[in-house]
Amino acid sequence: MKKSTIWVIAALVGFTFATLLFLQAKYFEEVIAMRREQFNESVTRSLYQAARILEMSEMRKSVEESKIFNAFIIILEIIILCGIIICRDTNTISGGRI
Repeated sequence: MKKSTIWVIAALVGFTFATLLFLQAKYFEEVIAMRREQFNESVTRSLYQAARILEMSEMRKSVEESKIFNAFIIILEIIILCGIIICRDTNTISGGRI
């Protein structure tokens, strides 16, 4: 083989090797960018889910407190009504005096 042919082949091999290194570096950059994007999406999803769970928990707590408050109001109304009925009954039993 001629010396010039060997130099041409060596140059082509070198150029091909450099091109492959460049393509591989670009590929790694894309993979890293994609992984970052996936991580960010995962974090965003997790934060959204945590906020939703917290919101539901607080809503349940509020509903439970509301139920307890409403039950307390109902009990107070019953006590007041019973007190009025007892007062009426004692009023009629005692001859109309309070």
